[in-house]
Amino acid sequence: MIARTVRAAATGALLGALALAGCAETGHVDIWNGSEDDVTVRFGAEETRADLGRLEDITADGGVSITTRACYDGPFVVEHPDGRTVEVPGPLCPGQTLLVHDATAEVVGTQSAG
Repeated sequence: MIARTVRAAATGALLGALALAGCAETGHVDIWNGSEDDVTVRFGAEETRADLGRLEDITADGGVSITTRACYDGPFVVEHPDGRTVEVPGPLCPGQTLLVHDATAEVVGTQSAG
């Protein structure tokens, strides 16, 4: 009887740990450049700059995907080669995309749980 109780408790603990692990899945934040120019995207928060800094030369009609569990607060600054800049407030979370256009940029999508 005691062995069954211990086995049931261990099984319950294992299932609980697996359920929690599912909540902490790694996701992606994406940056898609739909403009005619190659752009640089600067992550504004001081702690993010140390981690990611600048994403340079995101080609026109190209993009990048960042594997992360974290949301980035922003702001995000898109720099065009002619000197134009576009600032976008955050956050940018897994499941979302920073979408760059010729004259604007926006965060789209639904952030994923986790």
